[in-house]
Amino acid sequence: MVGISNRCVDAIAINTSKEQLVSGLSRLDCDSGSAELRVGCIDWVLANINFGIQARTNPGTLENGQRAIVETLVSLLPTEKSSSIPLSFLFGMLRMAIMVDATIASRLELERRIAFRLDMVSLDDLLIPSVQAGDSLFDVDTVHRILVHFLQRIEEEENEDHGYESEGLGSPSHGCVLKVGRLVDAYLSEIAPDPYLSLQKFIAMIEVLPDYARVIDDGLYRAVDIYLKAHPMLTENECKKLCKFIDCQKLSQEACNHAAQNDRLPVQMAVRVLYFEQVRLRNALSGSSGDGFSVPKNQQQCS
Repeated sequence: MVGISNRCVDAIAINTSKEQLVSGLSRLDCDSGSAELRVGCIDWVLANINFGIQARTNPGTLENGQRAIVETLVSLLPTEKSSSIPLSFLFGMLRMAIMVDATIASRLELERRIAFRLDMVSLDDLLIPSVQAGDSLFDVDTVHRILVHFLQRIEEEENEDHGYESEGLGSPSHGCVLKVGRLVDAYLSEIAPDPYLSLQKFIAMIEVLPDYARVIDDGLYRAVDIYLKAHPMLTENECKKLCKFIDCQKLSQEACNHAAQNDRLPVQMAVRVLYFEQVRLRNALSGSSGDGFSVPKNQQQCS
């Protein structure tokens, strides 16, 4: 492995264009043999991109060289999406691709590969710093695209299997969607304090998930409350627009108690929370399942 690492450094130092790099790496057999050998070789190359280019280029061409190598490494990744490439490696590649402004095709390829295994991603992985001046602290757009890719993959899998009910309930992928739903709510809570995060982007991250991705809305309520606290200049209409995504019937007793006394929420939401609490109390006293107090779906949100 040490010999392969040394030859990887030599290949990067000598080859500065995409065509030359592909030729050099092919001679190292990084694109053949076992998956473990190939991933190890590419992983080591990525860690030494700056070293290899700086050794043979001047500062004026450094960024172009980095971009060319990142794009080439993406093209050398195994074609199968379920490969053993570590997620940490894919996220490292994605962050570097964003940093050096690699082609959209390269970034989308990395995003699709990550989306294929999104249910195994950690919260720290998603906290990608933004490189755009004056933008939010985190790259919310990239995470949003990864989520869209993930949901498209889930939809394709469910269309192939007609033995399950609509909306993904009861399907094998439902567990993955629930896990990703919890991950997204945790992500929302992390980015909510960002004073530069626009309401439009925050809402886009909320509504990208289907309704069945959240069994309870406590995580979403917490994220919304944090956002309201960090953005006190929101208008009343903007607060209502944000809070309408919270389903009061999916709030736990603890969350309902907090919401009923939360002066950051619109008055209408507090009233609706109290209403559903009364419904729960009546059902508990009467032993009813709640069917007699059902509310139309379009009226369940706390708007």
